[in-house]
Amino acid sequence: NNTTELNSTVYFCRAHHNEFNYSANPTYLTESQIRVKNVPSDMPVSYITSVGLYSPDNELLAAAKLSEPLRKDPTNELTLRVRLDY
Repeated sequence: NNTTELNSTVYFCRAHHNEFNYSANPTYLTESQIRVKNVPSDMPVSYITSVGLYSPDNELLAAAKLSEPLRKDPTNELTLRVRLDY
């Protein structure tokens, strides 16, 4: 008999309209210049590619990768469902 007990917990992670609209990646550059894109007239856009689950002490406990990047800008809010199997 080949069975494994699997426990799962589901977390819902929310990105409000005013959160996560800018990239923290230092290679987020303009087309030809080595500087961070920051044009006040442009609507900020980023793409969410992963989610981190943190302890109350800000210690990373788990990381999840999305199958496809999700576009995030100030006009939308996202709720991501993350299932942790252990």
